[in-house]
Amino acid sequence: MKNPSAPYSISMLNTLEAPVSTSSLLKFMNGDQGTLDAGWDQDPVPNPSDLALTLMHLKFDPTAIANITSMVGLVSKIATVAGWAVVGIETTKKVLEFLGVLNPEPDATKKALEEIKARIEQLYGYLEDEAEEAEYKEAVHWRSELSTMRNALANLALSRSQSNLDTMVSNSQTLMTTINDMLSPGWGDIPFRRSVYGYVPGTNHWLDVAFPFYMAKSNGAPMPSYGSPGEEMKTRIFDPGYYFDVLIRGIGLRIATLAAMEPAFRSTGYDRDNLRDIYKNLGDFIDKWNASFLMTTIEGPLDPNFGKLSNPLVYQPSGIPMGVVDPVSGVVSFESHFNKGFALLFHPWTGPQGQDWGGYWTVVNIPQAIDSARARRSALRTAIFNACGIRKLYELRHSIGQLIMGSDGIVQLTNPVFNGTAYRYATGSESLSLGILGNYAGKPGKTYPAQRVFMESTKSFRIPMARRQDVSQIQPGYRLVISVGGKDAQIDQKLCAYSTRSTPSQNDQPLPIFPMDPITRELRTDKATVYTVVQNGLFSASEEDSWEKHGEVVVEKPKGTKSKKGGLLMGVEALDFLRPGKQRLYLDGHTGLAALRIEIQFELNLANPEHSFIGYAKVNVTNLEPETHKDGLILHVLVYETVVSPVTNSPQEQLADSMTIHIVPSFLQVDQEYFSDRETGLKTLGGIVDKLDRKYSISADPGPADPMWKVRQTAEAATVAVATYERFAEREPEAARHMLVRHTPSVVHVRNGRPE
Repeated sequence: MKNPSAPYSISMLNTLEAPVSTSSLLKFMNGDQGTLDAGWDQDPVPNPSDLALTLMHLKFDPTAIANITSMVGLVSKIATVAGWAVVGIETTKKVLEFLGVLNPEPDATKKALEEIKARIEQLYGYLEDEAEEAEYKEAVHWRSELSTMRNALANLALSRSQSNLDTMVSNSQTLMTTINDMLSPGWGDIPFRRSVYGYVPGTNHWLDVAFPFYMAKSNGAPMPSYGSPGEEMKTRIFDPGYYFDVLIRGIGLRIATLAAMEPAFRSTGYDRDNLRDIYKNLGDFIDKWNASFLMTTIEGPLDPNFGKLSNPLVYQPSGIPMGVVDPVSGVVSFESHFNKGFALLFHPWTGPQGQDWGGYWTVVNIPQAIDSARARRSALRTAIFNACGIRKLYELRHSIGQLIMGSDGIVQLTNPVFNGTAYRYATGSESLSLGILGNYAGKPGKTYPAQRVFMESTKSFRIPMARRQDVSQIQPGYRLVISVGGKDAQIDQKLCAYSTRSTPSQNDQPLPIFPMDPITRELRTDKATVYTVVQNGLFSASEEDSWEKHGEVVVEKPKGTKSKKGGLLMGVEALDFLRPGKQRLYLDGHTGLAALRIEIQFELNLANPEHSFIGYAKVNVTNLEPETHKDGLILHVLVYETVVSPVTNSPQEQLADSMTIHIVPSFLQVDQEYFSDRETGLKTLGGIVDKLDRKYSISADPGPADPMWKVRQTAEAATVAVATYERFAEREPEAARHMLVRHTPSVVHVRNGRPE
């Protein structure tokens, strides 16, 4: 390191980077700043595996953090479920079983929670002696009370008595008060004690550089000198680690109790303000936690003007302290000496006789070194963020936001089920023609004999509906609309009015728990949208249900059947389908007659000991007088639900679910040849229409296809193709004639079994 013949000497300390030559440094110092780039890696992004190695868990290990935040999953389950009825949950007990609240905690979980409790007492027991630290004692109390809350939930699942309900309401509000306290700005600020963060003198601990010059809070605010022994117990730090487990588990149980007391709480708005409080206060808590992260400073320990390096942990430092600390969880990533990407220059101090009096290091490439340090610190902060549990709090808050908005999604219409009487054949026969499609199928003018078949059938489906809630006494409202072609061709039936107790005097007057009176309506109209229905055979009841569900008749292979590739088919969505050849077409949509009877019956099992909170409206739709109302129908079924709006906090009706049902009072039965020829002609015509000028199109491009309207869209696509070609033929007849000749399949005549 010495060069007695020069006022100073140059040497390089290089770690993790390719060296920069001495000649390059000299040129750089003389003004040639372009020479320093050669040989220096410009990419400062740290390796993820390298980051993982730097993480230290000084308070709670990763398993403990996972156990503390496990209740986040419970809230997410409630928030993300599409609706209780969708997952087959109709009783309060099944809600709690779904959430896992009724299941005894596994021994491993109990042991883990006991270890967390013991660790907290070990770390934070000193707060017990602080007269002003009542929050610590409150957290200790509620840690033991959480099991009491779980027991109250179990009691409510066994018996929905008024006494058990009252106990749950009281306990949940007390818990809510505690949650708000724990999320309030005043909680979590405790006297600072170095032993809580695993401090041992002489170990290059992060507290040895915990001074304002070397560290700051992540929001840029200055921090106290935590590294000074004289500051212990005199200064305060935001560290809610002593009640973090109670807070997360408490929020989870608060949501579980809400679901148990008022399963339809998202629809009724019950305790929604409590959820809003948690959402807001949890956001403030997360912000404060984020701001409490401690991060080493860069510009200071690395002088931005002269490049001189300062580090209290290293003699003649050639690097700076680097790290990020989360005081809440105790997760730390700290390096006592960082200089990756630093081009270093040593300045020796020599005495008059050439004595070695030491020296100091400076950074020559100051901007690049600062960028490298910032990249490292940012990566460390991300690693801490992912490891400390704060991301789970963001997930928790997002789930609570979902619970505040929208309804429970209880209404999920079931697939219609077919029930029909025997088929009846009409006297006489009819015929079908393919029109222009026949020309392009190579069979111009051909007619196909058909037989009309009549039937009276019923399509049945169920509408899940929430019953009147026990605590809020709110009955969500439900309305059914069945349309066959506009407002003049529909029925609009209120299934259940939204209601609640309007005055305290009603408390002695029992309100109906669920509607029970059956409803019968007839829909007769001459303004229905109707279709000619064509089939190539009679459908069984199961084939009717399959066609209603898929828009075609399919037979599902049994589960476990080998696929063509040799793998096992495990679920319906993975199945191949066998199509047995039965087909049905809806053709020629037009205005016509419809006659339907709608019968509605209500079902609710009040004797269920598990407490049913979902009942059903069973709806039967039967076609009437098929001989005079013979055309096929597509019913648009809509169910509206009246809930308490999260925006206005008042009752508001919204569309809950919808579907289509297909009714076939009669159909024309025709041979398979008709379907084959039609498909050939439609395919050929479709290819021609695609090439025609846009000016002949009679409709705009359709938007995304809605599977619910698959049958109607199929019928309309054929109608549009034919109409477009007819417009083209009308305006350019000669071109249409040539196109017909060019695209018509050749007709092969057969005589005596031989083609001519």
